[in-house]
Parts: sequence; structure tokens; C-alpha cells
Amino acid sequence: DGEVLPQDITVDCEAIPESDYLSASDNCSSSEVITIDFTEVRTDGDCPNSYTLTRTWTATDECGNSTSHVQNITVQDTTAPVFDGEVLPQDITVDCDAIPEAYILSASDNCSSSEVITIDFTEERINGECEQYFTLIRTWTATDECGNSTSHVQTITVQDTTAPVFDGEVLPQDITVDCDAVPEAYNLSATDNCSSSEVITIDFTEVR
Repeated sequence: DGEVLPQDITVDCEAIPESDYLSASDNCSSSEVITIDFTEVRTDGDCPNSYTLTRTWTATDECGNSTSHVQNITVQDTTAPVFDGEVLPQDITVDCDAIPEAYILSASDNCSSSEVITIDFTEERINGECEQYFTLIRTWTATDECGNSTSHVQTITVQDTTAPVFDGEVLPQDITVDCDAVPEAYNLSATDNCSSSEVITIDFTEVR
């Protein structure tokens, strides 16, 4: 019965409709004695969330006469995962000694559970004008079971704006001495927040 029977449709995996309840009438049997059998067969596709549901309703009267109606539901997954969290890692500029650790991101999906979503992380370094000036391009890519993916990119600009610091609690101070008591120039060393002591150059000048 009914003007419109369930028709073939294509839906996303989270929008599969409930099966309709169908009734039938017959020229001889009353509706109370007509049996309606329902079956649903799933035919897998090329990924877990891509498949076909074949729904069949079969109405049979008291004398074994039957008629069937078939609906094919093509289920697909066309929606990419979404990264969790209100704020994702944003572009930043930092000194070379303050580069943050890469975030561990998670993602959710309309069809795939979080356990089967894969998240790939890559980091690319682009060198700048000196060793401590460079750019890090961090990319997170979340992919669901059917190959739908989304990416988030963070650009970290790394710089070195801090000068080295001479080692030692007391550096050579201004003094007044007799001409026969001029001290030898100190051999100073220095440390830096980014560069190792081996690559710090120390130039000494003396002007009379």
C-alpha cells in the first residue's frame, strides 16, 4: 500500500534511513493474513564505509501468491575527518631556543571511529640567512578508512635575536695602573642561547 514505495537512494554513511514498514492489500485475502517478509543484504564496496544495502519486502497472500519490492541504498563516505580541539597550532615566530614540541593531534569523523583514523605528521625545514634563522613547516594529515583526508599546517619562523654572554662572574673592569703593571689581556669565552661555544667568534681590539 502507499503511493510511493522506498526508492533507490545514495546517502552518506551517517544518513542511512530506517527501513520503512510496508503494508499490502489483496483481492482475496484480508490485510490481516497477508505476510510481509523483510530482508536486508549488505554488499561491501572498496572501503568499510562504502557499500550497498539491498532491502527487499515480500508480500504473500493465503494462497502463496507473492510480490516483492526492492530498494537499493548506495552508502558512501565523502566527508573528511575534522581535527579535535577549538584551537589548532597556529603560525608563530620564536627564538631558536623556544621552538615548541610538535602537538599530538586527534581527529573525529562522521563514519570512522577515532581508533581507525590515521594522522600523519611531517616537518620540513627551510633554511634562512644563517644557521639559526629558518622556517619549520609542520603538517598534520588526518585520513579516514575511505581515504578522505584533511590537513592542518603550522609555520614556525625561527630567529636568533639574543647576543652571546661572556662567561665568568667578574669580567675585566676599568683600572688605573703604573706603566710597569699593565696586565695581559684576558682570554674571554662566551656562551649563547642558540650557538655552541665552538662557533662563537671573539674578536679583541686594543686602542692606545
